[in-house]
Amino acid sequence: DFSGLWSIDADASDDPRKKIQEAMKAMNQAGERGKHGDSGGQTRAGKKGGGRQGRASSGGMGRCCEMPSGEISALLSASETLTITHDDPALLIVGGKHESQRLFTDFRGASISAGGDPQQRVTVAGWEGAVLVVETTTNSGIRLIQRYRIDAKTGQLMISSAARLSERQSIMFRLVYNRSVPDGNRARQGV
Repeated sequence: DFSGLWSIDADASDDPRKKIQEAMKAMNQAGERGKHGDSGGQTRAGKKGGGRQGRASSGGMGRCCEMPSGEISALLSASETLTITHDDPALLIVGGKHESQRLFTDFRGASISAGGDPQQRVTVAGWEGAVLVVETTTNSGIRLIQRYRIDAKTGQLMISSAARLSERQSIMFRLVYNRSVPDGNRARQGV
């Protein structure tokens, strides 16, 4: 049962923004290599090229680098707090800025956004043993798989995420949350 108020453990968690920046840098470097092609090759006229022949090409690896980073950031942002209401198969996850996901853990598809929202996404959730797997796909092709589990030793909520941004680029990160103890329980526990 994931129900409760959870607060991020920043020291134990990865920084998704940093992971996004690293991935975008890698995608841009791969795109530049793809655009420049063979820098020492000959042109049609038989002269040695300066390495810029591929620059005019709009295809290839260059497209992966045009992905809107705002969409990636919104999808992979880490909330400081999560409020989770879990009555299987219904699961409601509300982030700190009141962004919410209403899911069903029996593999029903759920549209997260509706209408003409440019960041429309569809999410499916289901159990793999004691791990809840949540898969989200955006209309631009980004695929995010999150694995929610409660660590048996620490009681922490562990969310392992893998986002596939393009055919060649993925981001992996882990978020760790501590269950918040309600104020009334803190007094009884001597906190």
